Amino acid sequence: MAAVSLGTETDGSILCLSSYNSVVGIKPTVDLTSRDGVVPITHRLDTIGSICRTVADAVFVLDAIVGIDHNDNATREASKYIPVGGYIQFLKPSGLKGNVEKHKFATK
Repeated sequence: MAAVSLGTETDGSILCLSSYNSVVGIKPTVDLTSRDGVVPITHRLDTIGSICRTVADAVFVLDAIVGIDHNDNATREASKYIPVGGYIQFLKPSGLKGNVEKHKFATK
């Protein structure tokens, strides 16, 4: 199994793939990550995001890929929304604890 993967999300390519494979996918805000080298379906929807084994891994990758890319001018405007200190500061070691039981689906 790969520890880290990147995907291009337009309408489910990161989120659906992650859900089907029981991994974590993050679809960043459009323009937060560079699309340089990507053939997008539409610049208004496509974004590059992480697909990883854990939430922590996905957030570490997100911190690594967000920011200004001089080959994708749209990232300049969006970069002002990246929190100082990155996204990793918002991880809580027990942030998902107890949530599995709350969200189990009833099967009949």
